[in-house]
Amino acid sequence: RDIIHSPIIYCQYESLEKLAGSISAPLLSGEPKVKVTSATATISWTTDKEANSLVAISPTEAFVPGQENYLQIIGDPSAKTTGHIVTIYDLKPSTLYHYQVRSKPPIGPMAKSGDFTFLTEEETLEITSYTANSVSNEKAIFRWATNLQTDSEFKYIPYRNNVLAIDEIKTKYDKTFTTIHETTLDDLEAGVIYQIELGGKDQSGAQVTKTIPTYSTSKDDLPPLIYQVQSESAISPASPPGISSPE
Repeated sequence: RDIIHSPIIYCQYESLEKLAGSISAPLLSGEPKVKVTSATATISWTTDKEANSLVAISPTEAFVPGQENYLQIIGDPSAKTTGHIVTIYDLKPSTLYHYQVRSKPPIGPMAKSGDFTFLTEEETLEITSYTANSVSNEKAIFRWATNLQTDSEFKYIPYRNNVLAIDEIKTKYDKTFTTIHETTLDDLEAGVIYQIELGGKDQSGAQVTKTIPTYSTSKDDLPPLIYQVQSESAISPASPPGISSPE
């Protein structure tokens, strides 16, 4: 208690308060730059001195102009930088948001921008991930996920003499609308390479497909592993005989 009320400590505190009060807030670089997707927004700005990086944000239906009643403050309160970048996730598609950037230096007042807005993009149908699990030389399980509910359509075509045998195409269809899809094949030919097509349609009729150019369950061609990928080329575990894989 004696230390808290010490004249020396009080004078030091008072000096720091006066020093902080004499320091101006950082200067912001005008309107921030914003890059949006259907679910994210990346906001960037600069300041003339090192400060932290914060973004106050609210959907327009929950925002009252002039009151700064933002629902969330996102960013790094401990940052010390002049180049600020904050990415906001889990936003709603086709939604207008109000936001304000804020930067506070280690000593001195916080700088706040005016109120700005951005509109997230419309959500488009896509296959977000897929896996292929080779159970045996004749059996494989394929799973894929869509960002919106769709039915499930699965096509597979064998290669014969390095050429797709279109007349041997087979299709599996499930009319259930879901975001998680699964198909089991138990009639594959060992040593034969297939082209696989995953797909589906949403309730509005929009269609999405993703092709696995080459797939085989044969142990002579590839080990029976699970492949979890984001790009078509990465899931291609083998190439048809005589066809070179891209570098």
